[in-house]
Order: sequence, then C-alpha cells, then structure tokens
Amino acid sequence: MVALLVLMPWVALSSAMSPPSAQAFVMHVSALAGLCMLACLAFKKIILRTGAVLLVFVYSLVLEWLQNFSPDRYCSMEDVVANALGCLGGVLLYFTIAGLQGLKRRFALHGSEKSKD
Repeated sequence: MVALLVLMPWVALSSAMSPPSAQAFVMHVSALAGLCMLACLAFKKIILRTGAVLLVFVYSLVLEWLQNFSPDRYCSMEDVVANALGCLGGVLLYFTIAGLQGLKRRFALHGSEKSKD
C-alpha cells in the first residue's frame, strides 16, 4: 500500500499520465477503491481502518489540489466525487467480503458440530 501511495503523485501530477476524460472517472473510482480496500486489510481495529481510509481520501484531495500547479492538469470536482465514491466502494467491498467469509466460517462451524452429534 505504501508503494502505491508513493507512486500516486507521479501518476496524478504527470501531464503525460493524464487519462482520457471518458476513462478518468472509472480510473479514479477503481484506484481509490483498491487503496481503501488495502487500507482496511492492513489494520484489525476499526478506528485504525477508519483513519487509514480517511488518510487515503485526504491524500487524494491534496493530489487533486496539487494538479492546479502542474501543466496540462487541473483540479476537478468530478475527480473528488469519483475519489469519494471509490473510497466508499472499497470499504463496502471489504466489509461485504469480510461478512461473507464470516458467514462461511459460521456455517462451517455449524456443519462440523452437527457431524459430531
């Protein structure tokens, strides 16, 4: 995750790395969803997960603002909304997968208890 956060400014501020506008929304959502899902996987305590996700989002806001100072790049509210949706999507995806794994474990435990009877 740290490596991705270190590489993020190069991608966000390089004019050569600017995605076509039709793909920018999808790229923002998917990148932030992946980073926030990694942030959730990195910590066990909910407060640390929350802090990590907020850090990723604030970091994306700073990079978005810094684009104002890069040639051929600009700050866009569409990108900020895409980043927020990506963070939300990553967190929801993490908790959905974690919940499904919990159900799987619960049913596996109940199945093994029934076979013991």
